[in-house]
Amino acid sequence: MTEVDRRNRIALIVYLSVFQGIGGAIINLIINGLLAWATYDGAESVRMWKWPTTMGADVILTALLIPLITWFIAGSLARVDYRKGKWLFHTVLPPVPYPKFLYPVRSILRPEDLFRREHAIRKFALKFLRELRGGLLYSLPYVVLGGIIAGVMTGIFTHTEFSLNASIAFKAGYGAIFSLFVTPVVAYFGLACAAEDAQRLRQSVPMVDRHSEAAAAV
Repeated sequence: MTEVDRRNRIALIVYLSVFQGIGGAIINLIINGLLAWATYDGAESVRMWKWPTTMGADVILTALLIPLITWFIAGSLARVDYRKGKWLFHTVLPPVPYPKFLYPVRSILRPEDLFRREHAIRKFALKFLRELRGGLLYSLPYVVLGGIIAGVMTGIFTHTEFSLNASIAFKAGYGAIFSLFVTPVVAYFGLACAAEDAQRLRQSVPMVDRHSEAAAAV
């Protein structure tokens, strides 16, 4: 491994763990804290299953929305970062392979490049629907996990009344921890798909050149 390859590999680790992981966790910490404050504001206490300030439903809903929204944003951003080439300190994000065990659902778990400008609304709409399908599939295991967490919390805190500050702190921390693991995975998918697209483009260029030469010869 050359010095350049080593620096690029370190850049990839920093990109996924710090930029996407810790950065996404901080953003979700703030957003979920503000949402909890807006949701629970005015409530004297919060219980697991007391409408409308129900922490149980909030746990499950957060487990759905964070992966789904992250799929739309982080995957597209990763594609843009890979396409730009240069990253932090003039390093390059190296190509990463798509996970082989996910090949059966490869056509679905494939983040779209939503930030690439489309001239046709229909193309963007189809891209958005494909992105929604992938995001829902990606969110499914996290929703199951959220349901398990809500079930365990229900068994432990069935009759517990949480204070407003404790509820806000829990939702903010819960969202941050979820994002810490969810966001780097989505970013990895985005980088892998961008690398595949770049490889296909490089393979198609010689074919285009040969066709052009043949046409010129005729």
